[in-house]
Amino acid sequence: MKKYFSLLFIPFICLFFSAQIQASPISATDLWDVSQGTVVTGNSALHPSAGRFGANMFGSGAATDDRYGEGDNTIFVDGKSPGYEHWIEWETASSIQINSFNLVASHDLAEPRYRAFGTFELFNWDGTDWNALYTYTASNPYGGGTTYTAANFLELEGTFSPVNAQRFRAVFTQYSNFGGNLASGPRIHELDGYYIETSPVPEPATLILFGMGLLGVAGISRKRK
Repeated sequence: MKKYFSLLFIPFICLFFSAQIQASPISATDLWDVSQGTVVTGNSALHPSAGRFGANMFGSGAATDDRYGEGDNTIFVDGKSPGYEHWIEWETASSIQINSFNLVASHDLAEPRYRAFGTFELFNWDGTDWNALYTYTASNPYGGGTTYTAANFLELEGTFSPVNAQRFRAVFTQYSNFGGNLASGPRIHELDGYYIETSPVPEPATLILFGMGLLGVAGISRKRK
């Protein structure tokens, strides 16, 4: 029986060393929400009338100071050319571990996409420089999502390798300059940060390989009898 022990051992080795996928239950806590102690530390110019508070995208709506129904958004300043980089920086109360984000944005449907952005970039400060975490190039119109189905909405969920950081930066590259740069500053509704716990789960192919190994051992056992 000893000579067949290695045959029984092989499936276990394959199961242990094979590629694995990740099961990812999503945390319910927005690590970037102002209720968690997040503060905006700097930003490029914001719209002077509507949604002019940079913290709005981190859960700090200001509808009481809102002329155009935009108080719960962050709207960047108009009058810039396509390709202009609007930016915002924020800091959490302490260093956090993070590996996921949700972004909600919208533009007006009229051509050529008022208040749209073309590229979104996310960074963290690594103590020396800004470290790129995620880059996304938007289609226009955005295309809608699960919660906001209209084509002028964007619901973006992204993941990246886990980092421990306290300072972050987002850059929104302007898409259009309609009517001499009127209504051109990007509109951002929400930017949330999460840490997703991951646990390794064997791939189906691995389980099949393991099962075949057991069947092979069973077949050998029957032949010996």
